[in-house]
Amino acid sequence: MKIAMIGHKRIPSREGGVEVVVEELSTRLVKKGYEVDVYNRKGKNVQDKNADKANKKIKDHKGVKIFTIPTINKKGLDALIYSFLASIKALLGKYDVLHYHAEGCSAMLWIPHLFKKRIVVTVHGLDWQRSKWGGFATKYIKFGEKLIAKYADEIIVLSEGVQKYFKETYNRDTNFISNGVSKPVAREANIIKEKYNLEKDSYILFLARIVPEKGVHYLIDAFEKIDTDKKLVIAGGASHTNEYLEEIKNKVSKNDKIIMTGFVQGEELDELFSNCYLYCLPSDVEGMPISLMEAMSYGKNCLVSNIEENMQVAGSLAYSFEKSNVNDLADKLNQALKGVDRKDENEISNYVLQKYSWDDVISETEKLYKNRNNWEDVEMEDFYKNQYELIKKKNEELLERKENTMKIFTTVIIVVIFPLLNMILELKGFGYKLACYIVFAILMLTVSFTLFYTVWLYLKRYKTTVSEDLGNTKELENQINSRYDEVISNEQNLEMRENLCKRRKRLFKNIEDVYYIELYREQLKNYRKKLIDLKIYYGAIIFNIIFETTLAVLIIIGKIFVL
Repeated sequence: MKIAMIGHKRIPSREGGVEVVVEELSTRLVKKGYEVDVYNRKGKNVQDKNADKANKKIKDHKGVKIFTIPTINKKGLDALIYSFLASIKALLGKYDVLHYHAEGCSAMLWIPHLFKKRIVVTVHGLDWQRSKWGGFATKYIKFGEKLIAKYADEIIVLSEGVQKYFKETYNRDTNFISNGVSKPVAREANIIKEKYNLEKDSYILFLARIVPEKGVHYLIDAFEKIDTDKKLVIAGGASHTNEYLEEIKNKVSKNDKIIMTGFVQGEELDELFSNCYLYCLPSDVEGMPISLMEAMSYGKNCLVSNIEENMQVAGSLAYSFEKSNVNDLADKLNQALKGVDRKDENEISNYVLQKYSWDDVISETEKLYKNRNNWEDVEMEDFYKNQYELIKKKNEELLERKENTMKIFTTVIIVVIFPLLNMILELKGFGYKLACYIVFAILMLTVSFTLFYTVWLYLKRYKTTVSEDLGNTKELENQINSRYDEVISNEQNLEMRENLCKRRKRLFKNIEDVYYIELYREQLKNYRKKLIDLKIYYGAIIFNIIFETTLAVLIIIGKIFVL
């Protein structure tokens, strides 16, 4: 299967959560045998112009092909031009799936939709809520959101809140698939000690883009209200928000206990996570905060705003404060620094690593690529998977039975028939010879009848099994059709009824591509071929035995009449 990724800025890069997700999805899908092309935007890292310079000329990253799309590096035009050109180029790529990321870039999905391409969209958050966008940009993002709801074959959302929003606003079902997190590498404070004079557990960490919705200004105000020996480290760069960044720099310029590192990644990032005493994310708007998941994967205690997206990730294992409330933030910050209700680091790490596995994310995303997220698709695949295992077992039994038959036949010839013939030739007297010829004839007829009966039973069993297989398949398809008929008849919305009809038609068309169906059919062909070979083999044995038996009977009759 060939997949295109569109909508992020660049990979490999940590400019934002979208870039982390696209890189993880792409590289892991390639390892599973998929062909993945990623459409990067031409330009510099928005958080740090000097970062990722070495990656600009990369054409391949861990097996993922990278195409760089030119654009105008200007807020409001960047994503629009990039997504238009990327969508046009992707039409020429013969992709099975186009996977768009973020609402703004998805405004161009109508282009591949015209050509009936399969489209999957990941909504990383309701981007029009972000304060960095102006009037036109907000309306354009909203326009993209409406096109997603109308034309995307499958929609992935990262939070239950966004899932509920799409259902209530557009009456559109979505798929809730969280982001994942990998097991981190814990590092001692070497780089950060040399650059910022930071020791283990000596600072509070904020790590995110410096944009208004991340709420770093709340954190600075709250930090200045409390009395603590800890430092506050603010790590991250601007994202089309240079004015806000300058405002934050001016705000902290007179406080020696607040350190701004700028954009960080690599070992320096690992060291900052590994050695902080507390991670804080006071955001107003989130999709699914990867930085929070990463902090928890290091086992760090976290303090977050009580928005649904943050609480969904952290659960009961983090401190929380009322969104946008500086006084409450200062109070909870003070409690956290005094160690009140501090959580066990191993408990935090194990919780997030088990709950947010990239393997689970890939598995669920694969189902959407193959149109198998619904109960009927999964049931259909399970059925064919079982049939595949059954036929595979039958093939092995056939081969074993053929080998055993050859051994028995060879043994009978060597151990019984040859000595018996030799004995007949050595005997003297007609009476003895006649008796032995009769015994020989009975023996040959018995072996012939036994082998013939075995083949007849086996062919009968094969015919019954194939009939059952075909009957089960037809019965399952009828069940699926009945279920669709029931759902369609109960659906009042005409557009949804039309979509359901299209989905049913697409299901029975795409079911041919299901992996186990192909294996099942291939095994069935091999089974039939081996069975034909076995029938010919048994036929040859039976013919040979009948011929020899007939010959023996004729010899006996001839001797009787001659004598």
